[in-house]
Amino acid sequence: MWTTPVSSLLLLTSLLVQPKFSEPVQSASEVAPAAYDADEAYHMRVQVIAKKFWLACRQQNGRRLSAVIDPEYLTKHELMEATLSSPPIETSNLYAMELAGDKNTILCQIDQKDDSVTVLVFRVVDRNGSLFVVPPQPPKDSDGKIVPWLLYTSLAAK
Repeated sequence: MWTTPVSSLLLLTSLLVQPKFSEPVQSASEVAPAAYDADEAYHMRVQVIAKKFWLACRQQNGRRLSAVIDPEYLTKHELMEATLSSPPIETSNLYAMELAGDKNTILCQIDQKDDSVTVLVFRVVDRNGSLFVVPPQPPKDSDGKIVPWLLYTSLAAK
């Protein structure tokens, strides 16, 4: 049986658990906070709502779609209790998102083939710190079917 003297074990343990720093470690109060970039934070919120919206439309999930549509739109058109649906988005890819200069219009590249690119354009609104998708027109019927985007089309390359 292999045995190690207790003093050797203590020395080995102290070497393993003690960090080795060439400079003294700064306390949390000495570290300067990172600058808050409001534009970057907004852009991240836009990416989150765009992904949630794209996923809800792609999966035809009425509950998820209701969660991303502007509550004021839903109230105005008496759709708070309706099961929402939209025309399907038939792609499983979300390649890129660009925010327009007005900071409310989003262009998503959602599919890419050799000779074409499919894009989705929609608008968002900020309600009490949360972003929601704003459909451009009222629903055609009271059945909860809405077209929540400004443009969903395939563009041919020239």
